[in-house]
Amino acid sequence: VSYKSAVSESTWTKLGGAINFINDLQYKHFEFGFIKAISSSGNPTYNVFTAPLVISDLEEFPTNAEIVGITFIHSTSGSSGTTELDIQWAASNSGTFASIFSTTPKVTSAAPSNAQFDTFGVATTPTGCTVPVLSKSTFSAGDVLLCRAVSLQSGTPNGFLMRIYWRPTN
Repeated sequence: VSYKSAVSESTWTKLGGAINFINDLQYKHFEFGFIKAISSSGNPTYNVFTAPLVISDLEEFPTNAEIVGITFIHSTSGSSGTTELDIQWAASNSGTFASIFSTTPKVTSAAPSNAQFDTFGVATTPTGCTVPVLSKSTFSAGDVLLCRAVSLQSGTPNGFLMRIYWRPTN
């Protein structure tokens, strides 16, 4: 940038702003959980499993990365109990998994339909929902995540989707 050169300063300021936007606000995401099932008859539910169980394949970070936030949608609550999901991580090829949360995300049967909450602080947390607290948010290239259902509501709960937003780091 040439000092006091209007064209040079203006051009490079715009380029710098665009690069900062990409670095700060462009995210990738992983999705975990139970996709909402829709049926023309009956009441579809994710309560056909016995918790605890792993409900995802491994998702690998292709670069060093940081989690910047997580969003949640729980479609329909069951008749009682709590659905709790946990995201666990492992270093590349270690096979030793640990939770990324100090408080896991939970939804009780008291939650409203289409309950939406997040770690960004954008959505108001609905009744019956617990926003998770991250204890680990930075990862090395090759580290992996998986999702584990810790507990499930009884009755016919349907749809609990977790979207983890992350971005590459140096």
